[in-house]
Amino acid sequence: MTETSTDSGKKTRVAALSAMAALWLSACGGGGGGGGGDTAAATPGATPVSASASAGALTPAPEPETRPDAPAPSTAPSPAPEPQPPAPPAPAPAPSPAPAPSPATCAAPNSGSVAGAALQAAANGEYTVTSSSASVAITLPANECLQAGDRIRVSGQSGAAWRLAQNPLQWVETVGVPGNVTPGTVWTPRTVDAAAPLQNWVATASSASGNRIAAVASPGGLYLSQDGGASWTRSSAPTANWTWVAMNEEGSRLAAVATGGAIHVSSDHGQTWTAANSTAQPWSGVHISGDGQRIVATAVGGAIHRSVDGGASFSVVPGTAGGDWRAVAGSRDGQRLVAVASFYSQAPSLQGIHVSTDGGATWTRRQGNGNWAFAAASADGGRMAAIDNGGNPWISDDGGVTWTMRFGFSNWSGLAVSGNGQVVSALEPRDDTYAYTGYTFVSTDGGTDWNWHGENRWYRGVSLSFDGNWIVVGDTGANGSGGRLYTSQGNRTSGGTLGSIGGGQGQVLQLTYQGNGRFTVTHHEGGAFTIR
Repeated sequence: MTETSTDSGKKTRVAALSAMAALWLSACGGGGGGGGGDTAAATPGATPVSASASAGALTPAPEPETRPDAPAPSTAPSPAPEPQPPAPPAPAPAPSPAPAPSPATCAAPNSGSVAGAALQAAANGEYTVTSSSASVAITLPANECLQAGDRIRVSGQSGAAWRLAQNPLQWVETVGVPGNVTPGTVWTPRTVDAAAPLQNWVATASSASGNRIAAVASPGGLYLSQDGGASWTRSSAPTANWTWVAMNEEGSRLAAVATGGAIHVSSDHGQTWTAANSTAQPWSGVHISGDGQRIVATAVGGAIHRSVDGGASFSVVPGTAGGDWRAVAGSRDGQRLVAVASFYSQAPSLQGIHVSTDGGATWTRRQGNGNWAFAAASADGGRMAAIDNGGNPWISDDGGVTWTMRFGFSNWSGLAVSGNGQVVSALEPRDDTYAYTGYTFVSTDGGTDWNWHGENRWYRGVSLSFDGNWIVVGDTGANGSGGRLYTSQGNRTSGGTLGSIGGGQGQVLQLTYQGNGRFTVTHHEGGAFTIR
């Protein structure tokens, strides 16, 4: 679906941007939210609205969210022995510790022919698919049954399609595997609400794995997906002129803001929403910490507001009143924050990029005048990004202390930084200054080099998985007339039970376990594999 303009005007523009980028890079130097599935019950009072035609099979039960680099969950300690009551003639012996899990729970055939429709694989198992079934599911061993270096090998001999199905907290790197795509090059349209297929999408948020997504329309509702955008539920949050939505890495804590309404928060994966104790403001942005206790929101022509008690109370940050605040982002602990203010302001001195290292209590202006519109940050707050709309993206590699201008100028419409800080994405809408096709710009080295992928859309509201390999964008449509959401995935399978990699007759695939739920492909034969 990638579009690349070949007209002379575009070539001239690209050449000019490349030249400008080279000059800036030589002068300025280097630059600069994966995991398993998710847990959620059906939203009380919420209405399931659609499943995209491209979704395919029924959605499997989701599993807890995790990042691709998250440590493996530790084994729970055995309970301490209960105190023994005094009893003659001798004290009762302390109870024996709980037995360790039986090796039988990991037992499975470690080699042989797969003649049926399903098989549980074992560590270092080698399997040949001979089944006459239309399809065969071979489930990978659970993480606790694997050690780093263990392998699973599958060869397709019959005409059956086969797939290696994942367990919770598992994923497979697929770079270099036939069938793999680069994120941002292939897009899947998502019809979120069949009753209103085209909406003015203004913001999205993604969990670490990319399985959980929240999206808001203006005016409209707040929608949730727990399967990477294949199906959606409209949440119980009210219809409003939403402007922003934020989500923690697990997708369990969310905050959303709308123009002229209260800040809304959820602590149960978006199942229920509460209007926080905040006054009605022209809210423009919001950030929520991983534990949901620290919430910071910005208002256009207003001030920065902060809460340290999950929204039970908010206070105005001194010295921020009257700023044209447009966006706020920050670290998972809520301590390192970046906020931007544009020049339409009662307080011109507030125009610029502002950084906080104490949870928003105090702010330092780090970059000056500009039409600042968007801000983003990695999970640790070390890499930050901001956009001067009509100007350039700016990147900081040191938590906002210093900033470097990157790439070229445009009327930008979105910005995101992956949780690991490696991927930065910026959006250019269809109706930019030059009326070119809209573009998604993706940098995989923290904002130094960029690739752009064109689609004829009015882009808005980009979000990324922790590793940046799952991208979600919205389309507002011409003048807000409405569009769809789009997802793009590559370089890995989806996290947890939503992900799989499969082949067919004549294809061979070997996975090697690297630890923490991560597999790599260490051998493959045959044509393109099916990567989900």
